[in-house]
Amino acid sequence: MATEHPTSLFDGEQERPAKKPTAHDRRRSQGICLRCGKAPAKEGRKCCAPCLARHLGVRQAEIARRKQAGLCRQCGKRPAVGYHCLACRAKGKSRRARSRQEGACTRCYKAPADAGGALCPECRVKECNKLRRCHAKKAAKGLCLKCGRPAGNGKRHCDGCLEKRRLQAEEATAKGLCLNCRLQAETGLRYCRPCLDKIGEKHRVFAENLKREVFSHYGGFRCACCGDCHEVFLNIDHVNNDGAAHRRAALKGKGGESLYRWLKKQGFPAGYQVLCFNCNFAKWRLGKCPHQTEREGANETTAGGAAPGLGAAGG
Repeated sequence: MATEHPTSLFDGEQERPAKKPTAHDRRRSQGICLRCGKAPAKEGRKCCAPCLARHLGVRQAEIARRKQAGLCRQCGKRPAVGYHCLACRAKGKSRRARSRQEGACTRCYKAPADAGGALCPECRVKECNKLRRCHAKKAAKGLCLKCGRPAGNGKRHCDGCLEKRRLQAEEATAKGLCLNCRLQAETGLRYCRPCLDKIGEKHRVFAENLKREVFSHYGGFRCACCGDCHEVFLNIDHVNNDGAAHRRAALKGKGGESLYRWLKKQGFPAGYQVLCFNCNFAKWRLGKCPHQTEREGANETTAGGAAPGLGAAGG
């Protein structure tokens, strides 16, 4: 006789009652802070801004205590080797490898990573901002941006890191590898085509932003002489007509972006203005733009015509 197998592990038992919603469930459904249950939660977060700030302060104090005691900053139990203990480092490494295989972000472990990358767009922005803040702190203290040791005067890296970077670049160049991603480089070049495209796009955006910043400090995209507002016709003019001497002395004979960098580094000094190419060339060739000559002539005519009228009225 065939034996009937139960269709469920709980055959013959009463169904379990539905789990009652917790306070966190109610707060999450209402969009309020899970900690205090009063203020609305911050966008994209589970708690309100005051609770997040308070938790961050507690977390930073705890990390400082663990750092001073030489303990792992993750678990706080075992001695640290660098920032974390060996067990936490191995655990994080395996978790990142699993996320990379699944195509997930290796930082938040939730959102899908960018094509060819390890981070999602949001985490990439956070990591870039974090790195910029870290570099700014090190630069303010005169430390190497890479290792944190004292850097030379006016340098961003110490001599050891610079030498190591030079040797790595020479080794990659000898093997025909890209200096950025270490894949096969383009023939006769030091980078591969994808990295060249990325570098070119990044530099183009930087140059555009720098130009707009410089022009905004000298009146914006408008010629100071004729009022032309076409951006492609405008450039920066030396008011005292000493542009060639200035470029030879300070810019190695270069202009354009090199001049924009110098102006920003010097704090946008006076003695410069925005002119179109026509007004700039006429000012260099004639010493004065014809527009300015016409305006001065019109002003003299107006002033000369007003004087007799005033005299007749007075008589």
